[in-house]
Amino acid sequence: MSPHPPSVSPSPSPSSRTCRSTSTSSTSSTRFDTSPFTPRDTSPTPSYEMAQITLRQRETALSKASKELAIEKAAFFLKKAEFQREKDEFAAATDKVTLAVKQKRAKEMERLWEGVFIAAIVFLVIPVVALGSTLLSVEAVGAWRMFVWAIAAAAGH
Repeated sequence: MSPHPPSVSPSPSPSSRTCRSTSTSSTSSTRFDTSPFTPRDTSPTPSYEMAQITLRQRETALSKASKELAIEKAAFFLKKAEFQREKDEFAAATDKVTLAVKQKRAKEMERLWEGVFIAAIVFLVIPVVALGSTLLSVEAVGAWRMFVWAIAAAAGH
């Protein structure tokens, strides 16, 4: 198919090719040109039938181009649908991976907080135990001294 279909130009009237009108000084007469045809006079000009054939050729070419365009359009929409499906699959896969990463981070944070809780307990229990043992030893020493003082006071010393 050619990119530019041939153009249709209006055909000149048949009389313009074969006769010329000339005027003389006193009378006006039509005189036929008896000179042989020149290539300029016989240039191919489409007649009505040729114009109809050219029109049909153009219509056929247009119809063919329209069909090709429709086929290309359908192929384009199929590719577009395929790309959209792939895009949706990638989006679903991305969402799945994102959800898995979020769940993994949540589990890691939970483990981290468990570790922080255990560390807090350890760091709080050690001073409490140390303080408690100090208080118990102070009370034991104070009670022992009071017991010794009471015995000494009863003995009279």
